[in-house]
Amino acid sequence: AASGWRGLWIWVSGDPDTHSAAYLRKVVAIDGEVGKGRLVAAADNGATVYVNGKQALWAGNWDRPFTADITSLLRPGENVIAAVGQNAGGPAGVVIQGSIEAGGKTHVFGTGRAWRASETPQEGWMLPGFDDTDWRSATELGAPPCEPWGDIGAPGL
Repeated sequence: AASGWRGLWIWVSGDPDTHSAAYLRKVVAIDGEVGKGRLVAAADNGATVYVNGKQALWAGNWDRPFTADITSLLRPGENVIAAVGQNAGGPAGVVIQGSIEAGGKTHVFGTGRAWRASETPQEGWMLPGFDDTDWRSATELGAPPCEPWGDIGAPGL
């Protein structure tokens, strides 16, 4: 995308009035030793982002990206990027993009349909090894810049 975002705005459904919270997760495989990891996110109205069960970032609004260094939270093999999105009325969405340098390569990932979504949390859902086959695919709401959020600024990754 011209905006630099590879992540799309997502939610647990297309109905923010029914679903005021979204539990979102994505498994990211890392091949080799981790050199550097960065995360950027925005949310309407807010989201806490976790890496392997540890809080990494609070995205407190939708109008600009929030960033964090996640290098120390990553490990070789399976990692889980998870987010708890909260909506206080009106449109709801979370957009996340990450960049991981490992094994001499840079892997960039972002939110989209491949993320798993649920209306309720379950024990261990933020950790590798959790079975999310009963979770639905996240609902894609658009690529930044898109309505109703407009241009939120470049992710810088």
